[in-house]
Amino acid sequence: MGLLKRNKIYYADYYKDGERIVESLRTTNKKLAQDILNKKKTDIVINTHLNINDREKILFHEMVKEFLEKHSKANKKKSFSRDVGLCRNLEKRLGSRLLHQITGKDVQKYKMGRQKDGVKESTINRELAALRSIFNRAKEWGYLVIDVPKLGMFNEEKFKRERYLTREEEQNICEIATEPIKSVIVVAINSGMRLSEILVLKWGDLDFDKKTMRLRETKAGKPQSVEMNSIVYNLLEGRRTQQKGSDYIFPGLGGSKPLNTNYISRKFRRLASKARVKDAKFHDCRHTFASRLAILGVPIYTLKKLMRHSSITLTERYAHLAPSTMHDAVERLCTYQDGTDQLQFGYKSNKSKSTKDHVTTYKT
Repeated sequence: MGLLKRNKIYYADYYKDGERIVESLRTTNKKLAQDILNKKKTDIVINTHLNINDREKILFHEMVKEFLEKHSKANKKKSFSRDVGLCRNLEKRLGSRLLHQITGKDVQKYKMGRQKDGVKESTINRELAALRSIFNRAKEWGYLVIDVPKLGMFNEEKFKRERYLTREEEQNICEIATEPIKSVIVVAINSGMRLSEILVLKWGDLDFDKKTMRLRETKAGKPQSVEMNSIVYNLLEGRRTQQKGSDYIFPGLGGSKPLNTNYISRKFRRLASKARVKDAKFHDCRHTFASRLAILGVPIYTLKKLMRHSSITLTERYAHLAPSTMHDAVERLCTYQDGTDQLQFGYKSNKSKSTKDHVTTYKT
């Protein structure tokens, strides 16, 4: 590194990231030129030590704007408005900070501040998930080369709702519900579909011969197929003969758009309150579908496919509703017999005449 002088103007001659740079310092004062060069040297050393480049010096709110436009809006159109809300909360506390300067300590301070505001831990977790996605995109796009700070998200297990509707609760709600929300509830409980998936269904998505429904817009972001049981089949077949003027099965006013999800969610909560069904949300209809199948003994992997879960872990939350399954499994060993009518360890199983209940005794 050094100074060059051309036509009385001083130039800085230095290397940055392996590339030689010669640039005018726009001064004829040698002392000032040396001071400017020394500052450039210091900046290069600091940036090299911290592994920070000029492109990384982006403010958090600038990164949020790019994240929403290039990632959220482009890839997650259905959840774009939700991401905007989550990012708005993040910007209030982190917006003026340089992205690479946000540390795990800052994240912890953010969490404590949100808790102090009375925000639920599950909501804070969603905001932290958005923050993690922002950091990951920043690293992917070259704005960040340092490690993403640890977010320390709250334990998700305690946020999972185990709420599902009993037959009586379902009947109480449906008795006071009017159309079309009554039909939407019945479809949800008998198909396990999410509310957003039900409302965008069109008549062209139904195959009455195969008794299936094609979902074009799903949480997984890819088309999926859902089975129709007899209740759903008869309900939709009846609506098909009565409804005209819209491609949607559950159209909104005018028929050009489907019913609004927020409207149905609010309506369901009011109906549940009126029916004296406590702590009920529309999404509990999906849990009701899975819970009832688990109680009926549907295998966990079959339930996973019906729920369209990405991981079996998500489905296992319903496994406890069939507590006799494991006992029944080991009890089946009592019926295993070889050619000599003996169990493999030399013991016999003597069943009582009742097929409902039996007592096993062992003889040597």
